Amino acid sequence: MILALIILVPLIIITLRIYFKSTPKHIDKRTSTIYNFIIFTISLIVCLMVCLYTYFTTGQSIDRAWWPILAVLGSLSMFPIVLIIGGLFRNFIIFRKSAIE
Repeated sequence: MILALIILVPLIIITLRIYFKSTPKHIDKRTSTIYNFIIFTISLIVCLMVCLYTYFTTGQSIDRAWWPILAVLGSLSMFPIVLIIGGLFRNFIIFRKSAIE
């Protein structure tokens, strides 16, 4: 569990830095802020869904003492995945420079 935290926490920090540094320069700040808010909301919803799934599967079994730890590790795993997908979607599909010109 400690090894997973040692890997996942820096992964989230690196993913956040890459996500914000790779924002296209040709979009205005308001549009970028709205898109980032939507992506962070989606990632929090996904993390909540992971927590609920873990609670309803593991929380009702013999291993019910482990569900909070597994929920945190699952959420820490899903948060960067959603950010990466949202960043790729932002840079290559929605705010593509050739689509605006």
